[in-house]
Amino acid sequence: MYELVYRGRRYPPRAVAELAYRLATGNPAAHRPRPAGAPTNTLLERLDFTVSTKRPVLTSGSAHEGDETARQQAEDLYTGLAPAAPSTAGHAALRPRYDRQRLIAPHLYQLYAYLQNQQPTPGQALEGILLYPAAAQAVDVRYTLGGHPVRVVTLNLHQPWSGIAADLLGLIE
Repeated sequence: MYELVYRGRRYPPRAVAELAYRLATGNPAAHRPRPAGAPTNTLLERLDFTVSTKRPVLTSGSAHEGDETARQQAEDLYTGLAPAAPSTAGHAALRPRYDRQRLIAPHLYQLYAYLQNQQPTPGQALEGILLYPAAAQAVDVRYTLGGHPVRVVTLNLHQPWSGIAADLLGLIE
């Protein structure tokens, strides 16, 4: 048994993949054609998710209750619901620092490293983008980082797939 680990929380890989498939197809009743197990785990790992061996969980109630909880956690992950724990940040793209909301420095450093180490082809201009799910408010910040144009933007995932697709295409046009 395996779990997808995301931001310190654990989710069933098959449920996450199936929910993502439903969102991508726009069909809430669609069933993902890939089987559970290695094919699903490999796909998720190629998408830079961490899949690990499931650790034992002690719960009260039936096994069905545990499965329903796991399914709901996976759904919360992709529908952008706020975590149960209180958060002072209120935004996926920003973090509080000295009583102000700031961009997440480690993410900017990582993007900077990618841009500095990428060898452009002749005539190619490199540009960076950090894309986050929209939370409390929209963010769309543009500036130059190490001589490269950079954009930090949020995307509303709580909309129909056609709106998400249009918003994503709008980012690269």
